[in-house]
Amino acid sequence: MPYDQHQGYPLSVEMRALREFSSLLRLIAAGFVAAAMLVVSSAALGRVAANPSVNVNYSLNGNITAALPDGTQIGVTSGSPTVIAAGWYVFQMIGPGGCASIPQFILKGPGLYLSDNLDGGETNYIEHIVHLLPNSTYTWSNDAFPSVTHTFQTNSTVLGSPPPDASKSGLSSSNHTTVSSTDLAGSNALPFRGTLIGAVNAAGRLTLSFKGKSVSTLMAGTYTIRFTDKSSTAGLVLQKLKHSATVRVSGAAFIGTQTKSLPLSAGTWFFMPRVGKATYAVTFK
Repeated sequence: MPYDQHQGYPLSVEMRALREFSSLLRLIAAGFVAAAMLVVSSAALGRVAANPSVNVNYSLNGNITAALPDGTQIGVTSGSPTVIAAGWYVFQMIGPGGCASIPQFILKGPGLYLSDNLDGGETNYIEHIVHLLPNSTYTWSNDAFPSVTHTFQTNSTVLGSPPPDASKSGLSSSNHTTVSSTDLAGSNALPFRGTLIGAVNAAGRLTLSFKGKSVSTLMAGTYTIRFTDKSSTAGLVLQKLKHSATVRVSGAAFIGTQTKSLPLSAGTWFFMPRVGKATYAVTFK
């Protein structure tokens, strides 16, 4: 019969059962601790593997800044360009909130054109998944100060990964879109063609002209769009045929004049006072 090592008297069947049950409880508790440590480790790994981000901050005075989360500014106006890793980045567009005249943040590079002004200040946060290619040069600018260009480069290191549902037409959420090497807006090498004049009246009626004439066919190229918005419920949105992504020139609640430069590649583009209501179909050749 087993003896208690401390007291020296025989252990009863009940005592042996109790000690065995206590040992089992300690083993189960140890298993839960190990499982919890595994979950924490997995979560930590997930955070490490998350895509890198760039914070694009808009201010009411018309200034825009672009920086990594640690505060490192992206792009310089002179001297050696900033160098960052290539890969898939989350560009977080952060505004001051409220309906305001927010300038356009314009990002250009190999096969990439991103332009965003938070829907004319109607929203204060939008995300874009942006693919920066290795060993490439990119520029960003603020259309309130068009002569100032911020330049940065990528090295051979590649960070992040594309979202599972990334495609040329972007993600499904209106506040979360994919911007990559796509022909949606076309190459920023397209030649400048001139200025498109657009307007929407208080009733939401959209007009569009080029050199004083209504248009249905134009040469593919980069155009300046000067748009006067007098409606609080309509604006100007562009969408290319067979693409679900849209380019917004003026938000629905914005009233005033917006000027935006866009490379419009070959194909049919719809000019709309709001998404889903095409007013002009212009073919670019």
